[in-house]
Amino acid sequence: MSRGASPARDAAFRLLLGWATAQGDDVTNLSEENAALATEIAQGVMRHRARLDHELKKFVHLASIDPKVRYLLRMGLYQIRFLKKVPDYAAVDDAVRLAQQHHLNTGLVNAVLRKTTSHPAPELPQSGFDFLTITLSLPRWLAQRWVRHFGDRRAVDYAQAGLERPGLHLAVNTSRTTPAALMIELAKEEIACAPQSQEALLKVMAGNPVRSNAFRQGLFYIMGPSSYAVAEIAAYYLQDPTLDCCASPGGKLIHLKLAGSQILCGADRTFAKIALIRQNLHRMHIDGVRLVVGDFSTTPPIRSSFSTILLDAPCSGLGVISKLPEIKWRTRENDIARLAHQQSRILQNCFSLLAPRGRLIYSVCSLEPEEGQEIILAFLEKNKGAHVETLDPGFAHPDKDGFYRFFPMLGMLDGFFAAVLTKK
Repeated sequence: MSRGASPARDAAFRLLLGWATAQGDDVTNLSEENAALATEIAQGVMRHRARLDHELKKFVHLASIDPKVRYLLRMGLYQIRFLKKVPDYAAVDDAVRLAQQHHLNTGLVNAVLRKTTSHPAPELPQSGFDFLTITLSLPRWLAQRWVRHFGDRRAVDYAQAGLERPGLHLAVNTSRTTPAALMIELAKEEIACAPQSQEALLKVMAGNPVRSNAFRQGLFYIMGPSSYAVAEIAAYYLQDPTLDCCASPGGKLIHLKLAGSQILCGADRTFAKIALIRQNLHRMHIDGVRLVVGDFSTTPPIRSSFSTILLDAPCSGLGVISKLPEIKWRTRENDIARLAHQQSRILQNCFSLLAPRGRLIYSVCSLEPEEGQEIILAFLEKNKGAHVETLDPGFAHPDKDGFYRFFPMLGMLDGFFAAVLTKK
């Protein structure tokens, strides 16, 4: 009896199928080595999908074959072209085994992938629109949108940033340790970190901190530099009582507690999201936070007023495609308008809870105008008692219009928009 596909490639295939159907999957049941390979393959396929398809189309009519077979071919070709430590035969053989396990066309998978191993990679466009849509693997609608809104040069910058493997950053639990002490603790488990310009943030250089004793002891939480900067803006204006109204998974809520909030409430729209927040607070040894289930896009689940409100609104996520590359293939352009409508409702409901002279920090992990400045400008037009706070806190600098924009770039790969509103 022939053996099955490797656990890593089987998991990568399940991840890809889950992302394609928005069902999701995870690799928590795998060894550290297999989990890393599964994630590398699955995310690599999504980052470079259009480039992979460009080559595969020379050997097969992709549109006419089973979508599952398309993902197997992409998986095999990604390993052949990008993972030099994986022998070509291993990539091909495991793709065939996966096809067998899932009752797919093994002959087609075998024939196409073997052809790619015997042919050089094709020349890729180095300029023009095809450079964005093939070489840099952007969906055509997104490439057109970014060129229209940001210009050719910045569209290329965003797309290139989206192809980078994102670094992992750790926000230090300053109630239990210091950045220097955490680095020493992690080094005992062969996890190397480097300090960042943001005081309590470390960048992981080697090792997997999520499986460390320090993680289990609650000495840090995961948070990228842009997300950390938004939390810092909220902390700069912190005045209790404080509300984080779309709080899951809890990183910004934890940041506000560590910044000194004594009357802190976190809310989100499902019991599952609240359970995740509670789990993270427990791991971090943080208590004294009130948690509420409620959907702010309908009726606010809270009647109290707050002096500080953080609204990290649900959004397209198009600013974080380096971390979540499946987003660029799962999102459709009309999703942005639908999300903007929801964001407007949430903002209006949250602002109704803001105390006079209080501050509401609105943020999205997206730079799409409809989700950022257009939301705020339309809100200001309808709410004459609101205005934009334009103070420069020093560690993050607003643009001339008073809004904060964090652009995707090497070393800081997340795109974020933020604005601070105050009530007269």
